[in-house]
Amino acid sequence: FEKASAQTPAASEFYSSYGRLLMGQAEMDNARRRFRQAIELDEENAPAVINAQLLDNRYVLSKLQSTWIYVLALVLVIVLHEFGHADAAGRLGDDTARQQGRCSLNPLVHIDLFGTIILPAILIVSGSEFLFGWAKPVPITKENLRNPDRDDSLVAFAGPAMNLLIACAAFVVIAMILLVLRIAFPGAVSLNLTMPFSESMNLAGTPFDMQILAILHVLKKLLFTSVLLGFFNLIPPPGQRFIETD
Repeated sequence: FEKASAQTPAASEFYSSYGRLLMGQAEMDNARRRFRQAIELDEENAPAVINAQLLDNRYVLSKLQSTWIYVLALVLVIVLHEFGHADAAGRLGDDTARQQGRCSLNPLVHIDLFGTIILPAILIVSGSEFLFGWAKPVPITKENLRNPDRDDSLVAFAGPAMNLLIACAAFVVIAMILLVLRIAFPGAVSLNLTMPFSESMNLAGTPFDMQILAILHVLKKLLFTSVLLGFFNLIPPPGQRFIETD
């Protein structure tokens, strides 16, 4: 920004203010004030106008909002993870999980007292930056599988594979939203839209800034939770996360 100011002295005030905006929350009020002053002096100062809007259109999740989004994302990811295990086992010849009602998208049948309720509650109360948990292990009868040695591994990796699919789907939707924004609103300005761990995002230049930011927050939480749970279920080896029945 110093280099840009030196090259275009007439715009030095604008570059200085925008630089402060990017530096952090401590300078945002000062940047907002300077943008307002620039607009008052020159109503056709388009950069100042849109960056003033950028400051105003700032979406920051409250602790309660962030917690609820994490809870919903965690439940969705866990349910689909366990459904992936159960469905894969059924397709490969073992109906144990289906017979016990575990091949279902109903969250209640997958609840583990500690992993699904107690641990997330502890993390929420302790003010953790993210939530984590797991569901009841899926029951399988290895001998029922058509090719026990091979199919046991396939069933084991079905859960993490489901997490990967969820993460990929969330990533694709995020990418599509950003692509549409770039094409439909080339004059739009944004901050932190692609940063996965950012709790604040800014967007200006579209008719529905705040709605887009809310959707992106949900998708980013879903993406992060899916990747985290998927990696967790690969350590230790996934085959150890089942209840083998006789």
